[in-house]
Amino acid sequence: MFARAANQIAENMVKHGGADVDDKDIHIFGAQQGLVMLLNIITFAVIGLIVGVFWQVVIFACAYISLRIYTGGYHAPTPLKCYISATVMVLAVAMLMRFVDVSGYITIIVLFICGLLISRVSPVDNENKSLDENEKGVYKRKAVIIGFAQISIAFICLHFGLTIVTASIFWAMVSVVILMILEIIMKTRRV
Repeated sequence: MFARAANQIAENMVKHGGADVDDKDIHIFGAQQGLVMLLNIITFAVIGLIVGVFWQVVIFACAYISLRIYTGGYHAPTPLKCYISATVMVLAVAMLMRFVDVSGYITIIVLFICGLLISRVSPVDNENKSLDENEKGVYKRKAVIIGFAQISIAFICLHFGLTIVTASIFWAMVSVVILMILEIIMKTRRV
């Protein structure tokens, strides 16, 4: 997606002494990942601004990314498809945050169910990222800790009427769980 730009960045790093020629491929990969991440951040910010939920999208992205790293789940097969699916997901979540009230007992129940699913099922590896047993244990512990912390923050914010934070964490956890379940379903179809 950003191959030429990443290559140019790596060449400039080598040319100006910021990188070793032998590690150029690593720097190209890193530059490409950085450019993709920057594009995602800009896209998410623009969606948040257009829909009128900028801060909710920022909180959502922080909660989602920190949890998704360790829970696993569905991953698109190419960077372009990943970008498109992430953009569609964030747009849908932004619309839900704008028009769906997330407060009260249903929020608590859904967050509790998400926490249970994360603690029981994660991490869900896939073809793009398979994990050995040791990695699964580490990822599970981190997913449970982060999930528990997010649920605790959501409950505290709900109690104090900070529904923007609660809703953002709510939609992040729901999105993560949906992607975990989607990958499990796709695995059963591949077999």
